[in-house]
Amino acid sequence: MWPFIRNLIVVISVTCLIWFFAESESLRSTEVRSVEVSFEPLPGSRLIVDVAQDGAGVRGSTVRADMIIEGPAAALEPVERTLRRKVVISPGMDGVAVDPGRHTVNLAAVLAQHPDLRARGVSFRSVTPELVDINIDSLVTKNVKVEVDVPGGELEGSPEVRPAMAAVTLPASLASRITDQTRVIARIDPTTLTRVTAGRKETIASVRLLASEGLAGLAGVRIEPSAVDVSLTLRSKTVTIKVPSVPVHVRIAPGELNKWEIEIPEQDRFLNDVTVTGPGDVIKLIQDRTIPLVATVPLSFEELERGTAGKEAIFCELPTGLRFDVASRTVRLKIKRRESVPALKP
Repeated sequence: MWPFIRNLIVVISVTCLIWFFAESESLRSTEVRSVEVSFEPLPGSRLIVDVAQDGAGVRGSTVRADMIIEGPAAALEPVERTLRRKVVISPGMDGVAVDPGRHTVNLAAVLAQHPDLRARGVSFRSVTPELVDINIDSLVTKNVKVEVDVPGGELEGSPEVRPAMAAVTLPASLASRITDQTRVIARIDPTTLTRVTAGRKETIASVRLLASEGLAGLAGVRIEPSAVDVSLTLRSKTVTIKVPSVPVHVRIAPGELNKWEIEIPEQDRFLNDVTVTGPGDVIKLIQDRTIPLVATVPLSFEELERGTAGKEAIFCELPTGLRFDVASRTVRLKIKRRESVPALKP
């Protein structure tokens, strides 16, 4: 009895093994839909590639393909898992040109020789779309200046940028768009600007560089470095006030004080309705009388000798950045040499 059972177990085991190997080696086919096939250059390559045709499954350099694969049952599953991930096709692979220009790629032929799919014992019975047109272009790099854009802000002087130049890499077919006037933009975010103290030079780190209007939105454009440091002085916001009257002072050399009598008509001893425009912090100091506001008539020795009858008053010894507007600055003068007093005899 036992020999019979033992022989039966051996027969069943052998039969199962034969069936298993036969099943694994039998040819089957399966459909894999919406496989993401991406055309990308190899890392470090000076090439750029994109799909040159329209279609429902085309987006940029990616094509969605439906395919039927055939092969031993044991090989289909790992190949199907590979196809469920993104399949990258690069110029220089078997069946894909490497020269710049427009080329047609047979997807089934290229996938059959793909490094991740060949030698798997699986064939591609059909691939839709069967043919894909691609454009291959070489990349060139050009250096351009960095320009600072400060939306909603006014600067004192020119900003400093480190580094002052940026390298723009783009397809050779678009290189003519870069001219001597091309710039990349370091745009200061308005929110960042609110943290900058007006009137003081400050450095804003890592300001992102943006492509200018002629380059923005073009495929394959890359800017290096991606960000720069910008040093700038933000001008205080201008404020305008009107001062009803500003006193007029005469200024002459100390050695001339005792030699001349200078009279100013009463109505010219003040400038009326003087409009002052300048940084808000300086204007506040004028309003608080921390900074005295005075108009001055400077007289030289020659003007004293001539007896100048009138001269415009000026605003000096005041902070820079102020602007003064008044209907008339002319101050009338009456200049007369003092009579010398004879010395008393002892």
